[in-house]
Amino acid sequence: MPAAPLLGPGSGRGCSRDLIVMSSPSPESLDRLGVLVAAPSRERTQALCRELAEEMSGIRTIPLENLAESVNHLGREPHWATLWWTDELDASSLYQTEAWAAQCPWAALVVAAARPGDTAAEKFMLAGAQFCLDYDPPAEELAKVLRWAAARSQAVTHHWAEGRLYRSIVFRQHELICRFTGAGQLTFMNPAFRRYFSLPSEEPPSGSFFQHVVEGDRREFTEQLASLEPQNPMTRLEVRVKLAPDNDVRWLRWSVSAIYDKAGAVREYQAVGQDVTQGRYLEEALQVAEANLRQLIISNADGMVVTDQDGTVLFVNPAAERLLDCGSYALLGRPFDFPLIPGQRQELRLGSGGESQVVAEMRVVETKWRRAKAYLATLRDISELKKLQEELREMSLVDPLTGLYNRRGFTTLARQQLKTAQRMGRRMLLFFMDLDGLKAINDSLGHGQGDRAIREAAMVLKATFRESDILGRWGGDEFCVLAMESDEEGSQAVMRRLELNLGDWNTDAERPYQLSLSTGAAKYEPERPSTLEDLMAQADQSMYEFKRGRREPEKRSPPPSRLRRRG
Repeated sequence: MPAAPLLGPGSGRGCSRDLIVMSSPSPESLDRLGVLVAAPSRERTQALCRELAEEMSGIRTIPLENLAESVNHLGREPHWATLWWTDELDASSLYQTEAWAAQCPWAALVVAAARPGDTAAEKFMLAGAQFCLDYDPPAEELAKVLRWAAARSQAVTHHWAEGRLYRSIVFRQHELICRFTGAGQLTFMNPAFRRYFSLPSEEPPSGSFFQHVVEGDRREFTEQLASLEPQNPMTRLEVRVKLAPDNDVRWLRWSVSAIYDKAGAVREYQAVGQDVTQGRYLEEALQVAEANLRQLIISNADGMVVTDQDGTVLFVNPAAERLLDCGSYALLGRPFDFPLIPGQRQELRLGSGGESQVVAEMRVVETKWRRAKAYLATLRDISELKKLQEELREMSLVDPLTGLYNRRGFTTLARQQLKTAQRMGRRMLLFFMDLDGLKAINDSLGHGQGDRAIREAAMVLKATFRESDILGRWGGDEFCVLAMESDEEGSQAVMRRLELNLGDWNTDAERPYQLSLSTGAAKYEPERPSTLEDLMAQADQSMYEFKRGRREPEKRSPPPSRLRRRG
């Protein structure tokens, strides 16, 4: 008996059945084997069925009149094998074998003949039969060959179905899949690859893989491929490709695997590509935005300090270094010196004090730093703003003509001083003064000289009272002073010193008028406290009484002396 040939059905034949079961064939499936038997005569068919039933326990057999009849049965019974007995191996039998195999390429077919005939057995196996016996075998051998044929058919069918399934997966992928030789010649491309590069869908693979890669990226690609080895056969890289017909440049991320032969030489490369153009553009946009943001942070005039949840400094920009008067090397990794309270505005005074002191406004928000919770403290230099606010405040409280407090300023400070005097049990003196003859000066000499007289009267008051006393211009030609009474002198002593200073001023200065002040006073007793309004009313009444009782001053020339200030 000739050895069983290692030949199976021809690959690449069509099949109407959808075999997608991926479990491997098992010997138990052969126990359910059935045999379709066809022979030239009914008697021979029935005899073969009896012989096989006696040899194979539990086998099922169905007698058929011819080979073509088995096609319908095989469509319903996937575990059946077909035994076709013919008188001799001739051209007619070979033609019937080819027609059968074209319809049932997955099924097992054993051809047996009473005599060899004029056609070689190998041709029948090439036509699609698993085995072809050109002699009359005994039933035992025929049963064994049928089992072999069924087993081989199931194995081939499994691998064929598996390959078809994998092929369908590859062909349905959105990723670009291709194979190419070491020289770049394409040997396979899936539909997604063809569509992406606008290649014909029906033509065999052709052309070079590298013709699609932008010239500037080809060298990097080939160098990456050259670095692969059997122990490390895979690489990933991103390259630019050109798309027809407009040579549109896109970015593709390729995963490339080298396939080696037994000698360790590269046989082919398999590549899977994915379009990452949008991601690249987004990444580039993010990099630009990050660079711009970093530049904004570094060049920002506001100081920025990032700390962790515990207040340890993680980052400072140059503006923060300048405001804190400390380099980043001395700040990073150390606790921040100020409390970090999100949502609360804080005013910090930085520096050693004096003119070099910086006033900064700090605002704190929660943020993320390297995916961890952090605080961002923004420091804004408001020194100039505070200075301007102070100037504006002074402008609202100070009389611009004399430099004394205006009515609002005097009232505000005087009330606060009276509260302090009440708390500390101190007596105070309130003076109310009127510049005599201001209307006559304005009418005869002009308002310029009138303003000069007001300024000079203020200068005399400053020279008369202490710096701790509160001096104000109440309005027009009226002045007021709140002074602390001392044990050495009372209101009369202060008023005499004022008169002496006015006399000295009139003697020393050359002007077409004489300075003269009518003065009234009121006393604040902590035992019998009075309001500022009450004191002003008392002092005003005292001034008018002074005016009424004042005699016309005589011309005199007092000896020159320095202006006398209250001690």
